[in-house]
Amino acid sequence: MDDQAVRSVPWTISTFVAQRAIPMLTTIVLARILAPSDFGLVAMAGVVMGVLGILVDFGMQNTIVMRRDLSVRAQGTVLSMMLLLSGGAAMLGAALSPVVALAYGEARVAPIMAALSGVFLVMGVNSFYDGVLQREMAFRSRFGAQMVNTAVYSVTVLVLALSGAGVWSLVIGQLLGAAACFVAMLIVVPYRVRPRFDRRTAADTFATSRGFLMQGGMAFLQQNADNAIVGRVLGPQALGFYSMAYRLGELPTLAISNPVARVTFSEFSRMREQGRSLGLAFLKVLRMVALVACPVGVIVSALAEPLVATVLGPQWGPAAGPIAVLGIWSAFYPVQNTLNWMINSVGRASLLALVSGVVLVFFLGGAVGAAAWAGTTAVAVAVLGRTVVTVVASAVLVRRHAEVGLRAQARALTPVAAGCIVAWPVAHFARLALEHEPAGLALVGGALAGGLAYVVAAVLMDRDLAGQTVEQLRRVAGRPVAPVTS
Repeated sequence: MDDQAVRSVPWTISTFVAQRAIPMLTTIVLARILAPSDFGLVAMAGVVMGVLGILVDFGMQNTIVMRRDLSVRAQGTVLSMMLLLSGGAAMLGAALSPVVALAYGEARVAPIMAALSGVFLVMGVNSFYDGVLQREMAFRSRFGAQMVNTAVYSVTVLVLALSGAGVWSLVIGQLLGAAACFVAMLIVVPYRVRPRFDRRTAADTFATSRGFLMQGGMAFLQQNADNAIVGRVLGPQALGFYSMAYRLGELPTLAISNPVARVTFSEFSRMREQGRSLGLAFLKVLRMVALVACPVGVIVSALAEPLVATVLGPQWGPAAGPIAVLGIWSAFYPVQNTLNWMINSVGRASLLALVSGVVLVFFLGGAVGAAAWAGTTAVAVAVLGRTVVTVVASAVLVRRHAEVGLRAQARALTPVAAGCIVAWPVAHFARLALEHEPAGLALVGGALAGGLAYVVAAVLMDRDLAGQTVEQLRRVAGRPVAPVTS
């Protein structure tokens, strides 16, 4: 990849900090103030809100990034379409709120969802300009806008929660955060677009966007079907425990894989348009993402109990079981995410959506049975199984449509796999050795032992790994790269 793209990675990671890490820390603080059922109620509304959010975007944000031939005038048509969709989603969300409450058997969901539907009034503009910033590689400005969103959200929810607002602190925080992001986007964008409409441009844009729409819909259903099933079968409190476990489990993907994918999607699309080979660049990205992201999940799995006791508090004890399973899941998920964005870069979003749909059909039956039979931990096992199958399918698609062989992919991941296999038992037994000590000490001791074991095993498997990692870090920092000698 070009140096400009590599140097954009720190800003996309900083954007993750703004979008996810700080809100997650805020959530951890709120976990000691609010009841688990408060988080469960918002998660119930969030399932339908997420579906409507996909319709607002309609795959057009990724189309703006991928389609370099869209003029500013053509982008005006895209903006008009997203504005119409966002207004419709706001009205539909409010209208569906009593239906959603009835489906869950939880009347408290209705006013929450009706209020959250106000987010859609600005979502169309926010998503459009987010795509523009990615297209122009203006990741520093994108970080600034998201940081405003996060600051307003975090301050609002903490102040309201401490004042006794309960679940409504979460609702009002999201509304004010989205409004603040809207203002910030209009300030930081490199250019503003006037709404226009051209039928031919709209049809052309839709032809590109529908693959992303299908894929986004399938991805959303895969990521949220478990929440819907847990909420319906086991109720809001169980969903509160499960959704907290899921949030912790998805952090490696959100912190590392997604930020890198935002850059590589734009860069790989440009390279493909120029007729350049993507294979070597992709394998480097796959290895570096897995190298950093995968061990985090494995160590979290091994240390689930002291993690819950130290970070969330004793009232969150039932979340430990799902965290132990979803930690392993989070070692596979960054790999899946990286493979999927490579498939998107070569224009096969529709095919990926089809594969996801087939996997989803089998997952739904398994997850419903798991929830009724053995609770939230069994649902987490079903999620892990779904992801393992999807990783294999995505790897096959990359081999076929991006011409990167399965053996090459396996070689890139072998040191990571070896390190993870060693890290889990080392972290687990270190925790057992410290089980009579305070939970915080067991957590830190287990993490250090597991992390050290991972590094040693990975480097022993590939002696060049350390030098390659240093080389990539120097490129990210914008420093000259010295030749790596063996």
